[in-house]
Order: sequence, then C-alpha cells, then structure tokens
Amino acid sequence: MTTTLLVAPPGGAPRAAAATAADFDPGNLISDENFFDGDAMNADAVQSFLDAQLRSCTAGYTCLKGYSQATPAMGGTARCSALPAMGSASAATIIARVGAACGISQKVLLVLLQKEQSLVTDPDPTQRQFDRATGFACPDTAPCDSSFGGFFYQVYYAARQFKVYSAYPANYNHIAGRWNQVLYHPNAACGSSPVFIANQATAGLYNYTPYQPNAAALRNLYSTGDDCSAYGNRNFWRMWSDWFGNPAGPSGPPFGSLEAVKVDRDIAEVSGWAIDPDVREPIDIHVYVSGPQGRVGTAGVANLTRTDVGNAHPSYGPQHGFSIDVSIPAGQSEVCVAAINRGAGQDTWLGCRTVTGVAGTGQSGPPFGSFEGARVDADLVEVSGWAIDPDVLGPVDVHVYVSNTSGRVGTPTVADKPRPDVARVHPAFGPNHGFSVEVRVPAGQSEICVVAINQRVGQNVWLGCRTVVGEPGTGRTGPPFGSFEGARVTGDIARVSGWAIDPDVTRPIEIHVYASGSNGRVGTSTMANLERADVARAYPVFGAQHGFSVDVRISPGAGEICVAAINQRAGQNTWLGCKPVTGPVVTGQSGPPFGNLEAVKATPTGAEVSGWVIDPDTAAPTDVHVYVNGRGVPPVRADGARADVARIYPVFGANHGFSTTLSLAAGAHEVCVFGINIAGPGGNVLLGCRTVTVAAPAPPPAPSPQPGVNPFGNFEAATVSGASASVSGWALDPDAGQGPIDVHVYVTSSTGRVGTATVANLPRADVGRAYPSYGSAHGFGVTVPIGAGSNEICVAAINKGGGSNVWLGCRTVRR
Repeated sequence: MTTTLLVAPPGGAPRAAAATAADFDPGNLISDENFFDGDAMNADAVQSFLDAQLRSCTAGYTCLKGYSQATPAMGGTARCSALPAMGSASAATIIARVGAACGISQKVLLVLLQKEQSLVTDPDPTQRQFDRATGFACPDTAPCDSSFGGFFYQVYYAARQFKVYSAYPANYNHIAGRWNQVLYHPNAACGSSPVFIANQATAGLYNYTPYQPNAAALRNLYSTGDDCSAYGNRNFWRMWSDWFGNPAGPSGPPFGSLEAVKVDRDIAEVSGWAIDPDVREPIDIHVYVSGPQGRVGTAGVANLTRTDVGNAHPSYGPQHGFSIDVSIPAGQSEVCVAAINRGAGQDTWLGCRTVTGVAGTGQSGPPFGSFEGARVDADLVEVSGWAIDPDVLGPVDVHVYVSNTSGRVGTPTVADKPRPDVARVHPAFGPNHGFSVEVRVPAGQSEICVVAINQRVGQNVWLGCRTVVGEPGTGRTGPPFGSFEGARVTGDIARVSGWAIDPDVTRPIEIHVYASGSNGRVGTSTMANLERADVARAYPVFGAQHGFSVDVRISPGAGEICVAAINQRAGQNTWLGCKPVTGPVVTGQSGPPFGNLEAVKATPTGAEVSGWVIDPDTAAPTDVHVYVNGRGVPPVRADGARADVARIYPVFGANHGFSTTLSLAAGAHEVCVFGINIAGPGGNVLLGCRTVTVAAPAPPPAPSPQPGVNPFGNFEAATVSGASASVSGWALDPDAGQGPIDVHVYVTSSTGRVGTATVANLPRADVGRAYPSYGSAHGFGVTVPIGAGSNEICVAAINKGGGSNVWLGCRTVRR
C-alpha cells in the first residue's frame, strides 16, 4: 500500500482521456459500479491491454505481459469464490480469474499494479516488483509481510481485501457516506483535511492507501509535488482516467429542486438548485410561464453559490443555485422549471407552481434611498441605509465601495431588512428595503460609497459617500475555529454545544448543525453568542460571546450530528466535527418513569447503588439522580443491560439498569434515588431511599509475598487496527507482593504462532482499590502483529516463585 511511488504516464497506447487536476474529486475517486465490476475484462481482453501498453521487453527480463506462474487452489469464502489450482497461468489469466472470483474489476487490478510497482509499462521489472505487485501487506511505516509475497498472492489478497473493507466498513478508518479526516502524508505534521467519501469504492482505496494528494501533487499531476505530497490515490485516479476514461462514469439526467416561486406583483422570482451528475460545472435552467397570453420561456444558469447543496453533494461543489426573475401576467399563471441535460440522459422537469400576478407598482424609474450610517469598529465598518426601485416591490441589490490608497474594493448586499419607517413614507413598497453590511477597511482614511442597483427602467443610483478612519483589527485572519464539545440526547432531542470564533471578527458567528438519521438530513442554524469565560481567557482579543448550545430533533435509531462554523471573511466554513447519536424508539406508552431501587450495599469506602428505571415515553435510557444526605452527586445513566427487565417490558429493551459506586465517609448515610423524566408527560419519580452504614476502614496489611500462590488477573480487550491488535488487561502474583510480573501474548493465525512478552507494570487505580495490599501498578497494554483472516490471541500471566503460569484467556479477532 505504498504512497510515494510516482509513475510516469503509461505509453504505447492512446489515452482514453487526458486527466486534468480540476476534475479530481477526493471524495469520489471511482464509482462503485466501475470498481466492483468483476466481469469488466476477460483474460484475452487483459492480455490485449497489456500488449498495447508495452511494445517490447528488455532482453533478459520477463515483463508482466509475458509473465506466468503456477497458482494454488483457493477455497471459496464469503469474499471470493473458489479458484482451482493451475499448473501455469499467465498474468492476464490471474488478473481475469481473481477479478471475476472476488467481484473486483480487472481494470482496478491493472491500475493497482501500475500505481504500486509500474508493472504494466515497465520493460525490465525485478522479482521484487512481482513479489510486492499490489503493495498488499506493505504499509508505509513497516516492512512488507513476506507471507503474502509473490504475484498471485499479491493480486488475490488485494482483491479480497477490498471486499473485506466493503463487508466490515465500520472496522476501518475511512467510511463511506460521511465526512472523514484524511491525511496528506504519512508524516502527520503535513496535516489533513475533511473529505466527504461518496461511496464504498473510494473508502476502500483510502483504507488501502490512507492519504490524499495535497495541492502541490495536484498542480503537477504527472510529476512530483513537495515533501508533504503523497501520490497513491492521485495516481490511481489519473491512470484510470488515462486508460479507461472517467472513473466515476456518466450517471444520468440532471436532478435538483424548485424550492420557491416568490411573486412581487408582475414579477416571479424562481429559485432552487440543479446538478447534472455528468459534469461539475453549472447547467442551464429554463423557466416557462403559461397564462392567458400563452407560454413564454426564460433561460438562466444554475451558478449561484449554495453551501448547503455543496455540503450535501460535495462531489459537485456549491455553484449550482439559481434565482431567475420572470414576468407574469395579471391573474393566474403556471410557472414550470426545467434543468437542461449536459451528458447522458435528458432534460429534467424540476416542478411547476401556480401563481397569481397583479398589476405593477404604478411607478417606474431608477432606484432611490438613503446612505444613513457608516459605523467604524476597528477595521470593520457597518454601512446602513435603505433603497427602493420603483419598478418592483421586492428588495434591490446595493453595492458598497471602499476606496483608499490601496485601490477600490466592492461588496454586494441586498436591501431586504425590515424598515417600518420607510414603509410609512412609501406604503406601496412595504417595509423590506433596509440594508446593513460590514466591510473591511485598512488603518487610516478611506472613502465609502453606496450604489443602489437598478432593476428595470433607469440606471444605478449613487446614494452617497462618507469618509471613515480605520484602526488595526484582530491581528488574525482565516477560517473559523472552535470545538464541537457535546451532543447530549434526551428523548428525540439532542443538545449540541461548543464554541466557535472567526479570527476576522470579534462578534459572534453563525453555526449550522446537521442531524442525519433514518429520516434523512435536517439542518438547524444558531449563533455562537453565549458567554464562555474559558474561551475568553484563551483568546482574550475576541471576548467571551462565542459559545453555542442548541437543541435539534433526531430521528429514531442510529444517526450522526455534524457541526459547521460559518465563515465571515477570509477562508471558508469549518467543520467542527461529527458525533454519533441514537434517537428514541417509539414505545406506544406514556407517563412518568418507573423502576426499582434494588440495593444500597456498603463497601469499605462507601456504597454500591443499583436498580433499574424506564421512561415509558421512550425506549432510550434515562438518567437517575442520586442524593446522599440530601446532597446530589453526578447523574448516573441507566443504560446497563438487564435481561430480566427486558423479559417483563420487551418493548423497551434491556438497557435500563443502573449501578454506581459512592465514596462515603464512615458512618450512617441516607441514599435516595430519583428516575428522571426525559420525554413526554410526567415528572421525575422517587425510586426509593435506603440507609447505609459505612464501617471505618481498616489499614491495609503490609504487602508480603505469598509463596506457592499462582498469579491471577484479567485479559480485557483485543482491538484490531490494520495489521496489528492492541491487547490490554492486568495481572499480579501474590508471590511478588507489589512488584510487577511478566505477561506473554500468543497470536495463532494461518501462518503459525507468534509470542510477544511484556510487563504488567502500568497504573491501574481500579486494581489498586480492589487489591490495596498489592498496589496499582499491574496493568498491561501491548500491540502485537496479526495475520490476515482469523487470529486467536491468548494471554498468560507468568508465575514468580512457587506455583505455575496462568492462562488469562483467549479471544478470536479478524483482520
């Protein structure tokens, strides 16, 4: 899975299409249809392709087009069908058979062989290139695993691995259908950026080679970038484009939405968005008005910025919005909108709306209004006033120009803010004609001028100019930054909180929250304007009003909440992150919580409190609040598995048990527990009170060795990450007193058994509390290599003194 190999453009055969960096989409490297097409090429087609790419081999070398080997029999699995053994199979036959057996396009395998080892076009390849043909089990940060060496095994296990990624997507770092943070280079200091991975094929390529090209790599598409450039996925996309055409492939007619038809007397403003999946650029929009005068068409282009559309369809970017004014006659008309097709497919009707036009304003001519204020705040000026164009009732555009020694800069805005005072003087036009916009000015003197933009009859009108004096700003610039800190779920509501700052301004900025689940994706906006003294201490120049807390409704089942900080000036919107959430299951019942405080049991250091509670309005867990002698302790989530409760109340499931440990002083204490209402009617419910007496603690005995006693402990976890597993737990030997002991970890896979030794000397406060005589330094944690497929991991605590070694357990994991 190497990333730094740069391969020259393949020669010997004409390209399908010259790749251009502008077409590169990091979130959609190739379509699933192209990637998982196991019938794309048979052996003859693969051989013809290889022959066309390389005219001749260097004397004394065997090139890929002439390579052959005996191949072993491979049993059928859930990922690949069985492959019988062959005494001699050509490279073309191996590629064709493996692709068909595993459901991976032979074109994918050809591109993989080229981008990893240049095997398709290399006239004098080495055996090392064949042994590492697809880069399988060859990570950037470790040597290759020789167990998977050789051309056949490299092709087979690479194809199989892509099917494993597809079968277990949640087990790997890059997941389709959501935003993923993708590195630019194995050196983490080179940074990363968020990528919305559109499909499983693209996710698989990033799991195989976990880096995206940086700007330098894309600027030199057929050459090298800089020290932070990685080329693997860039080269895959580029080589496919050169050999086979567009990796994403044509995908059909346009799609989009006619969102609104807003009528202003004899004008209808038609707005929405449209995308043709065959192209990234904007497409044409045709608007038709059918009324008493017949049918009239108006053409426009869907090229306005729509950040929400870009976020929902990141492969195509945000420039796909449209807003088109069309004239409508008095009376009833039908307005229909068509998105005009650019590639495969045909034009798409986005919809029709019935509207009613009335006579115009009765006035005509150029705009009029007032430039009322230019309020300076450091390097920002708030420009305000109002403007009306007598030809229309709706708002008009206003352009603000800042002139100084550095030149002239224009800023557009819309005069659409409520101004009741203007409506009282000009009642025919209504109140929505005010404007207020901030513009940046340099330190020193500048002139600000405002122009009202004409709509129909007449021309643009200068509303006036003002002289202002700017001062230095915040001293920083760029996109927003901040933190998505929490998404606390209560019933079907998630309270989303955090903070955000745009370094270009000191004022609060807007936050967009997106909740994705079974009901689709829903967006909510709020302002980051809550008091956050901690943020102010860290960033004093910006002040404290940058916190946010907003409630969003979530749909039943598993979902995801993502938060974006909306950019004000330099830079772009910033994703603050995503968090998984689970919405409530509808129970069909309602009322206050019910449950049982089952036990309040004294311990040497306090008490253990346990029981269960259900809120009948939701299947989700609720909280319990525990009070000791009338004083509350932190809330406890009642989400422990209770199969007995589930048998009696099956609609609510099992996760309603609670158990918590209280630290209490010696003596008698009253413990009371309340079930907290989280959804629907009813209030909190007292589940019961108990009195518990905590005995004064006895001093722990001095640790002393106990000869002849075996070690004991716990093998707690084995977590897979790539070609390794993290193994953890604890172990101690009474013979050793408070001293640590050795732990041996054994991994058994299809390639044999490998042992790894470590020492159980990591701090474990929980073990120290349970066995105070032996102290807390008895934890272990070690990373061990694992093979492909099934692995059995076993852990042994090694005896010190009398007794024998003890097996702490075994677990089976898959890679």
